[in-house]
Order: sequence, then structure tokens, then C-alpha cells
Amino acid sequence: MKRQIFTTKSQLEAWAKECASHFTRPCLILLDGEMGSGKTQLVRWFCAELGVSDTASPTFAVHNEYRSAKGPVDHVDLYRVQSDADLENSGFWDLLKGESRLLFVEWADRLPADVWPVEWMRVDLHLKKIADSDEARILEWSITKP
Repeated sequence: MKRQIFTTKSQLEAWAKECASHFTRPCLILLDGEMGSGKTQLVRWFCAELGVSDTASPTFAVHNEYRSAKGPVDHVDLYRVQSDADLENSGFWDLLKGESRLLFVEWADRLPADVWPVEWMRVDLHLKKIADSDEARILEWSITKP
């Protein structure tokens, strides 16, 4: 894992916009980190770079789908998921079958690592707030290509 420290949100936003151009479908972007660390905001920045403007946190809906010029963009939040039935009802498992999918998953660490398709590009992101700053974040990340 690579580790970077961003002292401002604008630095992290610039990183997200640069990174988004390297996503190759099908692609998983797995985000974890404490509540309020900026996972949803990071997804918004990625989506903005992909041409998606109306993003919202899927905490209560579990899954939001957006349209981009390059295909569907799915955004899943596993925070409130309590059972496999919750995942099944949201259509989550079907998302892992789509060949042109770009799938963002918040709270991805709530599922075992073996559920993720190994034939997809995978971006693991872990965000952590720096205690004495509202803006500063530590980002640990890795990219795995099939």
C-alpha cells in the first residue's frame, strides 16, 4: 500500500481527479475508513471527473446508480447492511457480474475479501482523518490489475 498525506481537501480532490482517469472497466473501488473520513466526498470527486454531477450518499438506499458517457457507475454503501438478504434485495450481487461496471463500495471491509471478482481492476482506499485538522487526511491506497 502507498501512503500519502493531504493537508487540504483540494489536494485530495486533485488526486482523485487524476486517479479517476486510470480506472479500467470493470473496476472496483473499495473504500474504508472511520465515519466522517471523507469516503462519500472522495466518490463525489471521482464521479465529477467521470462526468457525473448528481451523486448522493447511498447510506439509506444501499445502492445508487449513475450514468456516465463511459457506462454505468454504481455506488454502494455497506454501513447499514446487516445480512446477505439486505445485499440480495439491493441487487448488490448482480453488480459484480457486469462487465462494464465501475463500482464504488463504501465500508467495503465489512465483506470478506473473497467476494470481490479477481478479474476486475481493484483500487483499495483507506482514509483516515488527522486529529488536529478538519481537512487533512491520510490516504493509504493500492491498485491491483488482473
